[in-house]
Amino acid sequence: MIGASIVTGATFIWLQHRRETLGGAQTLPMNLLRNSAYFDRIGCNHSVFSGIAGVVLVLSIFLQSGLKLTAGEAGLAIVAHPISVVAASVIAGRFGTRWLELRICAEAMFLSSAWYGYVRSLRMPLRKFRGITFNFHYF
Repeated sequence: MIGASIVTGATFIWLQHRRETLGGAQTLPMNLLRNSAYFDRIGCNHSVFSGIAGVVLVLSIFLQSGLKLTAGEAGLAIVAHPISVVAASVIAGRFGTRWLELRICAEAMFLSSAWYGYVRSLRMPLRKFRGITFNFHYF
């Protein structure tokens, strides 16, 4: 898949460059890719969002294999994150750049309270993993 993505990316850039030379409409203007600051930010965003997807994948495997949760329980444990992200995005879209610091703090509190509320309402029984007992009732 990595090889296919490299080939696909190179093909996309080649097609966009070709459209630029022919004077056609471009999906991504080539002058943006020539800007090193923009290109660096694309790389940073790619690593962050790839990391988020990787964490969710590893977390679901850990919850099922390590903590012996069922697939449904693991899915319910993870579903709080995307729901919170959607809610935070709606809030961010309404406020724009107004009250930036307050908005960031409010969204962080919302995300943490949503996770805390979910874990508190889960009421999972005791689980054992390699001799360690996990008690989800201590909240």
